[in-house]
Amino acid sequence: MGFDAAAAAFFGIDLQLTNMQIAQGAVFRRQDLRGRIDGIQVKSESLDVTVEGEQLDGLVLELAGDRPGRSIVVERREDLKTAFVSFELADGLPPGAWVLFRKDEQWIDRRFLSVPYAIGQQAGVEVVVEAGTRLEVLVAGGERQYVEFKRSLPSEDESKRQIMKTVTAFANGFGGSILIGVDDDRNLVGLDPKEVGSLRDRVTQIIGSWVAPWPPVAFDILPMPDSELVVLEILISPGNSLYGCGRPGEIRIPYVRHFGVTERASIAEIEVIVRWRTPQTGRSIFG
Repeated sequence: MGFDAAAAAFFGIDLQLTNMQIAQGAVFRRQDLRGRIDGIQVKSESLDVTVEGEQLDGLVLELAGDRPGRSIVVERREDLKTAFVSFELADGLPPGAWVLFRKDEQWIDRRFLSVPYAIGQQAGVEVVVEAGTRLEVLVAGGERQYVEFKRSLPSEDESKRQIMKTVTAFANGFGGSILIGVDDDRNLVGLDPKEVGSLRDRVTQIIGSWVAPWPPVAFDILPMPDSELVVLEILISPGNSLYGCGRPGEIRIPYVRHFGVTERASIAEIEVIVRWRTPQTGRSIFG
């Protein structure tokens, strides 16, 4: 019996799962020693990837997205166990960008890049990109799993509820960005920089009234290219609890994100969130 089979039998893991999965309460990663992605730098004009391993020659790095992308065959220098590959980004990152390290059709390692920068980044991924470029990258992919657009901050309760559902879903998942100043058609409408401070205070107050417990939230101001206007980015990080949305006095309802759509969490999804985030607290899942 090989090591993989022995480990699978011990932990009760299905070997047919992909390299990184969650199985019966255990997180496991099966590493292929032929090679792995050691680091990625996302720059304005290029994406630089460093790989290491024992059999790098002939392995392929692919910058993929919503569909297969450009591929580069790795060439190791001398006897070094590391190699460096650079992809030009003349048109920016593709929507749903991720880097795949493979041998023919067999996947060896991967890193996802389309998660909003500064939150939810995977280990070894460093973003070295100006805020304006980052805004263009976020908008180019459209509304999706980790990105939501709002032309302006709503004032009506029902509209507030919709945006707070998304805040809740991002906190219950892997995080996300809400861009205030971008409409549903990806048009940059923008905000007056002088109004951003008061707008940020209003967002903070609305979140405090509608979402419980308080989710991990930060803000960033993204300048619009060739304009004095800006876009306000609300960055929601993955939390350590189960988050619910509702006005004070209402039952707080948990939400999750499904391919760019915010939906009420199912019982099974709630159980998973609670099991992984509050396994030993013994307190209310809503704080």
